[in-house]
Amino acid sequence: MSDTLVVLGDNPLVEVTAAYCSASSGTRVRVLRTDLGSTTPTLRELRVRTPDGATRSAQIASADEAEAAACSHVLVIANPRSLRRLLDDRPTLFEAADILIAPGNFAGAAGFRHWAREAGVDSPQVGELPGVAVFGQLTEDLVEIRHLKADLQCGGLCRSQGEALAASFGRWLPGLVGTHHHETSLANLNHVIHPPIMLANLSAIDRGEGRRFYRESLSEATGRLLEVVDSERCAISRSLTGESESTVQLFTRYYHAQGAAGESILELLQSFPGYELSQPPRALWPSYLTDDLPYGLAPMEELARRIGVATPTISSIITVFESATGLDVRSGAGELVDRLLHAGESPVE
Repeated sequence: MSDTLVVLGDNPLVEVTAAYCSASSGTRVRVLRTDLGSTTPTLRELRVRTPDGATRSAQIASADEAEAAACSHVLVIANPRSLRRLLDDRPTLFEAADILIAPGNFAGAAGFRHWAREAGVDSPQVGELPGVAVFGQLTEDLVEIRHLKADLQCGGLCRSQGEALAASFGRWLPGLVGTHHHETSLANLNHVIHPPIMLANLSAIDRGEGRRFYRESLSEATGRLLEVVDSERCAISRSLTGESESTVQLFTRYYHAQGAAGESILELLQSFPGYELSQPPRALWPSYLTDDLPYGLAPMEELARRIGVATPTISSIITVFESATGLDVRSGAGELVDRLLHAGESPVE
C-alpha cells in the first residue's frame, strides 16, 4: 500500500486540514465528511494561504468509504462521541491504516483502541494530538489558515509509537514531536482555557451577548483564574509523567512565530492575531463545555484524586458548571482514567 492520507470526520476543519496537508506534502489528500452522507466524487484545486502570507497549491478529493479504507493513513477530526459512532457504524475505515486523532482530548488514543477492539478492529498504530493542528476557513478555492501549531506533540500508546507516528504523518503535518499519550492527554490547552473564560462570562453568554471570546471576554481576574487552573494541570502532569510544560510554554511554542507574545496566559491570548476574530458562544452548551469538561477537566480531576494531587479550583469549576447547566460531566471520568492508566504500554517503552 502506497502512502496515502484521508482526513475524515464531521467537522468543517476536515477540508481545511486536508488542504493544508496537501499543500505541505505536494500530494493529493482524500476527504470523507462523515456527516454529509454520500457525495459525488470531486477533485478540488485549492490555494492555501498560511499566516506568514505564503500561498501554495493543494488538491483534495472526496472519497467514498471504500477509497478511504484503502488509504494507509487516517487523520480523524471528531469529538469522542462522533469517533465512537464511526467505529461502531463504519469499522472498515480503520482496519488497515495508521490512525491519528485530533484532538485526542483525554485518553483519546487509549479509548480508540478500546472501542476498536470491541468493534473487531485491530489497527496497526493509533495516536493522538492534543488539539487540531490547523484552524482556518475554506471559501471557494482559497483556504485561509488563521493559525497552525508548530512542534505539535504526537502521543502514542508508548513513546516509541508516538515517535513512529510523528515520522509517519510528518509528510503531511511537518514538525510533529513524538511522545507518550499520558503527556498529550494532559496538554490540550482548550481544557485549561475554555471553561474558566466561560465561567467568568456565564451571565453574558446565557443572555446571548456578543463578546469576542479572546478579547472582551478576558480580564485580569480571568487571567489569574487561568493561571491557577494551569498550575493544577501541571502538578498532575509532573506527578504522572515526571515533567510538565505550562500553558505559557506550550502556547509560545505553538504560536510565537505567528505573533503571540507575553509572559502570562492572558497576555498571550490577547496578543495572538489568530484569535482576533474569535466569536462568543451563543449558549451554555457549546463544545467548550460538552467536550472540555467531560473529556478534559473531569477526568483530570479524577486522575489527580487517584495519584494524590489536589485540584480545588478545577473541582470548583466543574461543580459550578454542573449546577448552572444541569450537565453530569463526571460520570464517565473514571472509565477514561482507567483507559489512560491501563493502555498497556510504559511511557518509556
